[in-house]
Amino acid sequence: MDKLKEALYKLGDPDKAQHHWPITSHFIIVPLYESKAWPHNKIVTMAKLHMATINKLSPLYIKNLEDINKHLTLSDGLTLTIHQGFNQVKTQQANPSIT
Repeated sequence: MDKLKEALYKLGDPDKAQHHWPITSHFIIVPLYESKAWPHNKIVTMAKLHMATINKLSPLYIKNLEDINKHLTLSDGLTLTIHQGFNQVKTQQANPSIT
């Protein structure tokens, strides 16, 4: 378990990684084993939140789009990628309650 923790710490600063991996940073982890930091009820709640998020996902198809990371120049000279645009979309309900 200590080796896993050390490997996770080496992944980098989450504040910086979130811009490179905006959805999950590097990945989402729900621990399988209880600890002081992760008691059983916290593990179950986090797993339910992840499943609620995944269940809301649906495919989106955009005609003639091959690379969502291709930089597009807007009329005002700014550049933006489709990926960046998607990451700025806000949902109606930011904090779903899970029971």
